[in-house]
Amino acid sequence: MIKIAYITKNLAANGITNVIMNYGMRIGKDKFELTIIAGNPVESIYEDKLKQEGIKIVKLPPKKKNPLSYYREMWKELKNNYQIVHIHCNSATNVVELMMAKLVGIKVRIIHSHNVTCDHALIHQIFQPILKRLYTHGFACSDAAGKWMFGDSPYEVLPNAFETEKFAFDESSRNTVRKSLNITDKFVIGDVARFNDQKNHEYLLQIFEEVASKRDNAVLLLVGNGPNLDKIKQKIEEHPYRDRIIYYGITDNVTELYCAIDAFVLPTKYEGLGIVFVEAQINGLPVITSDRVPREVDIAGNTQFLPLEENPEKWAKQILDVPTNFNRKAFYEQNVDAISAYDIKKAVHRLEDYYRRAIKA
Repeated sequence: MIKIAYITKNLAANGITNVIMNYGMRIGKDKFELTIIAGNPVESIYEDKLKQEGIKIVKLPPKKKNPLSYYREMWKELKNNYQIVHIHCNSATNVVELMMAKLVGIKVRIIHSHNVTCDHALIHQIFQPILKRLYTHGFACSDAAGKWMFGDSPYEVLPNAFETEKFAFDESSRNTVRKSLNITDKFVIGDVARFNDQKNHEYLLQIFEEVASKRDNAVLLLVGNGPNLDKIKQKIEEHPYRDRIIYYGITDNVTELYCAIDAFVLPTKYEGLGIVFVEAQINGLPVITSDRVPREVDIAGNTQFLPLEENPEKWAKQILDVPTNFNRKAFYEQNVDAISAYDIKKAVHRLEDYYRRAIKA
């Protein structure tokens, strides 16, 4: 048995948590003993699923609010004879965790880059040279995320893999959701994202104002949660087309909502990869996003990348030109090779092999 610790800032509803859940839940329990070390918050939905799989969770105080307690508890846990530590993060500020792992004798120390910038870019740059002396292996969700974290040093691109077949389009799900939301005859622009500055919901509302002014049956469906939710809800209340904006909240079955949407639009300010774009495309959805998103997400040529500097009218024109009469159900079969790159069944075997090779090196 190879004993592994995953370290993450928290287990909130976000992209890093999805990666941890998708890989962690499927790693062979007969070969690997996995522990997840996470600062608060730890969402109960993830905690329950992990416990059902027999995966240990060590909950630490929030790193930002209580750093001394966080690092003290981290030190205690890392002394439990782990062979691999796999740190999921966005910046080089995890040098303290890496130093602790090295001091307690953990041989394999993996840094896994999940984004292309952070809220403290200057500190990241200061810590980068130290980081390079402490980690033994680098992972990244995309080439852009790899270059951000590791520069010219080598790294391995590990896809943000998932059960791709679950995201195939289903006409019955589409009809059920659209009927329940009273949008049966509407042109639905959809967005699945965390409500924070990165995802740029304020600009999305400006774009929708232009779309709604030109198409009477257009509605906007927003799915997610996050720190900016109250702020965006207030913007919705002030919006001239507020009656055509639906805030859905969070869901554990986002596939059905993809089926109900006609165009997926997310003018994000930056992304390490942006797995929601892949999910949406697998569902057969045309995607319109910003040019800050890595081109790797375009799995079948149906993603448009627009500059954020473009005015909302330009974005609206692209959205209004989206075709809605193509066969979304056939899309999965037509693009199965490209989609298979994100298949978790293949990706988790690749990760297991990587762990074994790293231990033996």
